[in-house]
This record gives sequence, C-alpha cells and structure tokens, in this order.
Amino acid sequence: MGKRLNRMRACWRTTLRGYKMLNQLDHSFIPFTLLKALLTSSGPLISLRLSALILNELAGPREIANLVFYVAMAIGSAFVIAILLAITSRQLSACMQHALAMAYWITARQYSSMDYSYTEHPQATSLLEQIAFYARLRGGGLCCLFDLLDGMAQSIFSCLISAILLAGLFTTPSARQDGLLGIGGTALLLLPIILTVVGALWVSNHISRRFFTQIENQPDRGRYRDYYETYMQPGQAGKDIRIYRQANAIMDMLRVHLFFPGLQKSQRLRYLSFGLTETAQAVVTGLVYLFVGLRALGGLYPAGSVIQYAGALNQLLNGLAGCTAQLREFWENDQYLTPLFTLLDLPNPKYQGSLPTEKRDDNDYVFAFHHVSFRYPGASEYALKDVSLQLRCGHRLAMVGPNGSGKTTFIKLLCRLYDPTEGTITLNGIDIRKYRYDQYIDLFSVVFQDFSLFSLPIGENVAAGRPYDEDRIRQVLTRVGFGPRLASLPKGLDTILYKSYDSQGIELSGGEAQLIALARALYKDAPFLVLDEPTAALDPVAEHEIYTRLKDITGQHSAIFISHRLASCRFCDEIAVFDQGQLVEYGTHAALLAKPGGKYAELWQAQAQYYDQPSPSKATAESEAPA
Repeated sequence: MGKRLNRMRACWRTTLRGYKMLNQLDHSFIPFTLLKALLTSSGPLISLRLSALILNELAGPREIANLVFYVAMAIGSAFVIAILLAITSRQLSACMQHALAMAYWITARQYSSMDYSYTEHPQATSLLEQIAFYARLRGGGLCCLFDLLDGMAQSIFSCLISAILLAGLFTTPSARQDGLLGIGGTALLLLPIILTVVGALWVSNHISRRFFTQIENQPDRGRYRDYYETYMQPGQAGKDIRIYRQANAIMDMLRVHLFFPGLQKSQRLRYLSFGLTETAQAVVTGLVYLFVGLRALGGLYPAGSVIQYAGALNQLLNGLAGCTAQLREFWENDQYLTPLFTLLDLPNPKYQGSLPTEKRDDNDYVFAFHHVSFRYPGASEYALKDVSLQLRCGHRLAMVGPNGSGKTTFIKLLCRLYDPTEGTITLNGIDIRKYRYDQYIDLFSVVFQDFSLFSLPIGENVAAGRPYDEDRIRQVLTRVGFGPRLASLPKGLDTILYKSYDSQGIELSGGEAQLIALARALYKDAPFLVLDEPTAALDPVAEHEIYTRLKDITGQHSAIFISHRLASCRFCDEIAVFDQGQLVEYGTHAALLAKPGGKYAELWQAQAQYYDQPSPSKATAESEAPA
C-alpha cells in the first residue's frame, strides 16, 4: 500500500510538472482548455433544463410568453455556445500545435546539448526508446496531457452542473411517503445503480491495468520493432533484403516481437472490459429511468422534470465514470512523462571549465597526452591504456592500427567528447578540462567516419548553418574536388541534398558526400583538422588527388588522419601506431618501415603484397611464354 501511495504522489508530481511546462510554453493553453470543457459539458445540460421547462409548461399552464421565452433561450444558448466553442476550439488547436512543437524542440535541444557520453550510454538510449515506445503505443506524454485535462475538466463540470439540476430530485417531500417513494425506497432504488457503476469501474480498471502491465513488461519488443521498421525503410537495406532473401527472417523476427504470448488474450480482455462498461451504462440508464419514473408516478414532480432528472442523473454518473477513467489515464500517462523528465533532468557531469582558449594567429597549439587511459562507462576493459603522445602545431599525423585498437577513442578524448579515466590531456601545458568547453571544441574540425549531412541546401551543409559566405564555400568545395559537380548543378549552393523533403533534391554518391563533409571541416577553419578515413568512399584517382594536394588542402592547419590505407601515411610527417588500446610505435614512415618486426612494417607488408605480387593470370602468362 505504501509503494502504491508513493507511486501516486510521484505520478501527480510528474503530471503537475508537465502542465507547468505546457503553461510556460503557452500561457493560454489551460484557460482555453477549461473554457472549452465548460462549454462542451454545459451545452447539453442547459438544453436539457430548457427542454424540461418547455415540457412542464406544455403540460401545465401553457402560457405563450413563457414558451416563447424558453424556446428563444434554448435556440439562443445553443447558438452562442456553438459560436464560442468554435472560436475556443480553433484557438486551443493553435495553442496545442505551438506547445507540442515547443515541447519537441525542448526535447531535441536537450538531446543535442547534453553531454556526449549520454548518447552512447545505455541509460539515455533506454529513455529515448521508452519515450518513443509509449508515444506510439498510446499517443502518450505531453500531447496526451491536452486531452486528459480536457476530459477531466468536462467530467468535473458535468458532475457539478448535473448536481445543480438534480437539486430538486431529493428536495421533494418524499420523507412523508411510504414504500418506494419513501427514504427507504429511494435508497433501495439507488443502491443497484451505485453498485453497477462501482462494479463496472472496478472491472474496467483491473483489466486495463493488467493489459498495460503486460505491455510495460515488454520494453525490448518496441525496440526490436523500431529497428526492423528502420531497416526496411526506403534507402536503407532494400538491396540486402532481396539479395540475401532476408524477408522471411525479418517476418519471423517481427512475428516474435509483435505477437508476443498473451497479447491476444490481453486484447480480448481489454475489449471485453469495453463491452462490460457499455452494458453497465445501459443497465444504469434503465435503472435511472425506473427510479425517476416511479417518483414521477407518485406525483412528486411534473413530466418534464422526468427528462431533466433522468438526463442529469445519467450525466452525473457518466461524469463520475469519466473522472475515474481520466484518473487511470493520468496514471498510465505517467509511464511516458517519467522517462521524458528523467531525460531532461540528466545532469551534465562534464566540467565546463572557465579559462578562455587563447586565440593565436600562428595556431601555435601543442596538445599532449600524459599517461592517458580510458574505459567506456559500464565497460570492464580499457579502450586506451597508458597513452603518452604530443601533437605539434603544423604537423600532419597519421594514426593507424587494427580495428578496435583505440584510434577513434583517442580522437574522442582529444575533442573532449569524453574525459580520460586516468591521466591528463594538456593544451599548451594546461589541463584541457580547465578551458571553457564551448571555446575548446572550436579548435577542432572533424570528419568522422559516420558523418551526417542534412537534407538542406549544399551551402547550409558546408556552413553548418546560415547565413554564410558563398565565396568561401565555393573555394573550399573547389579545394576538395567538388567544384566540377557544383558547376553542373543549376541551383548551385541552393541545391537541396537528398529527396527527404524536396523531390528536386539530388542524391550523392558516397564519395561526393565525403567531399562535402571535408569541405564543411575546412570551412570551419579550426586550427586542428581531424579526418577519420577521409577517402574511404573515394575512387583511386580522387583519393590520389586528395593526398597529393594534402598540404594545399590542410593549409597551415595541424592535421590528424585515421586511415587503414597505409599508402596515405607517406604524405604525413609522423605516424602513430595503435594496437589493443596502446600506442606501440611512433615515428616517420621510413623509420617505422625500417624497424624489424615492427607493427607498422607488418601492416605495410600485409597490404603491399597485394600490389607487389603479379596477378595469377599474369604469372601464368609469364610462365607459359617462350624462352
């Protein structure tokens, strides 16, 4: 019981925080929602009261003035309420769209600005998956709060207005009557109504709770479905699905994760609860009319009041049922709000620093790793172990080594996407953690191996925003070799990439996209340029052109290259060789190649043998040639 009470308190705290957030996004949301709920709930009840007055007048005095007044009131109130409801609904719709857009913007801002370590942390990944899963499952979260407030307010207003209309039902002198018209008879007639309502609500809540509990116990199933939905989207794995006949395997996996055991039974139970609720509502309606009819037959009130009291009592019971249902919806919606606010509340563990980075015209920056080791959160093994290395200004450094040897981790630490687990990294002799983080990352332009380009104009992709210097963008695109392609495009820098949002967009080859990513790095004009497999998607001619013009492309920048093609290392001043998370060799190409038994020499020979040895056809031809 204590846990349930704590959960209820936590649920209401989260819900109130959600409404506070929506109110901050748009102050008119709550007032317009309450006004709309009042108009929606009061309209039928006002019409009910006026209809009762008209019937009573027709069955009684039949005064023309009263009838005209009641009819005019009925028509006028319906007209005014309809006009106000239309205006309020339109205004509320605009408020909702604005608030939801702002809420999405806040969530996106949190994800894009939170510490990078969270983007690879299971906790943040799980929170994002839960948010997406519950939103798909029930349309839950912030957007659901709009409907919940509207529904709860309508139910409450219906109860209040119905109670006012029912005031005359129990103020008649029934206490002086005997039998069904007396106090005992009234209680006897009301008892089955109350028991039916309470029983139906209990059954409905119990079944719904069982259904959603079973859904909540299957969080991974939503993750699997998301993965396969993405896998099957256009432009993703269509070729692989067909070449390797993956359709049957995908369907089998989806069948397992979509139609999990107990789902069909839970769905049947849930729809059974809907049927029981509707049946209970029909029974309650019949009992209400029986109760009111018997009292009307006893002459306690005129015929028109029968309509008023029966309708008002039904509205009151429906309002109470609605309040209970909305409370359950608030409870269930908390399952979405909790991960959302947990994501928004994730602390930033990274010390932001206070020292400004020195802006040097000569780019005289010296980075140094001092016995740096790093282990990813939750990992038991080190990704880097005891690395000491100095990066000198104006030099081009190549980083090579087998996959998983720690090269990319080294770059993440250098760019301070992560902080070292052990050791320190310094810039001009000062621990990089003491520098202002926002200024420190301005020292780097990086082309990651998994870079991303947006479905935006080429100019905005290169500049990473707008406005931008068109001449500079054309210059960097020409420097990296994209000039001829740019000249062939009628819209030039305004050409949209891809067709995600514009059917006139162009599709890029992997090599062309890599050139634009390289141009983006050069346009930033940061002192240190980091290229992770910068030519992996280029053809041999384009790759050779990039490397032969490497000095012109990088200019005075210090450059770090991560590459598996060791031929590119000859264009660099020094080479750092990584293996199993450790820096095992460091030196020039010639010096490392001359080192007997060295790791670099081993890697070089492993690649060189495919170029030095003659092809089988050539070898056969040479052996068969006449002496």
